[in-house]
Amino acid sequence: MLKDFKNHPDELFNDSKMQELVGLRVPIKTEQIVSLQAQLKRLAVEFRRIVSTTPCDLPGAPSDVTHSERLEWVDGQFLNPIDRLLEALIPENRHMLALWPNEVVDEIMPDFEAAREHLQQLKTLGQNVAATIAQHRYAKLPFGKLLRFQIVGAICDALQEYVPQFRPSRGTYDAQTKRYCNPFPEAVRLIFAEITGINEQLDHLIQEWINTQKAR
Repeated sequence: MLKDFKNHPDELFNDSKMQELVGLRVPIKTEQIVSLQAQLKRLAVEFRRIVSTTPCDLPGAPSDVTHSERLEWVDGQFLNPIDRLLEALIPENRHMLALWPNEVVDEIMPDFEAAREHLQQLKTLGQNVAATIAQHRYAKLPFGKLLRFQIVGAICDALQEYVPQFRPSRGTYDAQTKRYCNPFPEAVRLIFAEITGINEQLDHLIQEWINTQKAR
């Protein structure tokens, strides 16, 4: 598992990494480096936070369970027990929890209505989680794939905002390396690897972003 950079943001995109970016022939001006560096740190910390709390196949994720496995858990371990507790706490059933003949500490008896309210909130959370998972399972879109798409998009947006003279291009395909070569995709790959800890070609994701920009 990758180190938790949320607590060590200065270790991400340090000056050495920014010089490595410049070495890829990124046409970045000296006065643009600091602003881009700050934005890349923000992106890295935020996406690391998301990865660290979301089941997916990226390094640092809490698990890589599938959508189906996660839905089964939410239903069986979360929503169903909540429904049983809500039923147990209706006024008609509360006599089952009477303490007599040991009613000596009133503080033991909770606020049943407050407990039911909290359970209802948890149920709403579980239902929304289940709906989100089901939606992406139907679309056959694992969260790892979705995160990759969003990370690449955020990287490309940052490059365009902070280095507007850097022309987006997928580059030319190199049969030897089996990847598209150009300073733009190389920069995206370098930044992606710094955020996620993995090296991937990302060609189709970069092309999707370029196509989206052209369609605007």
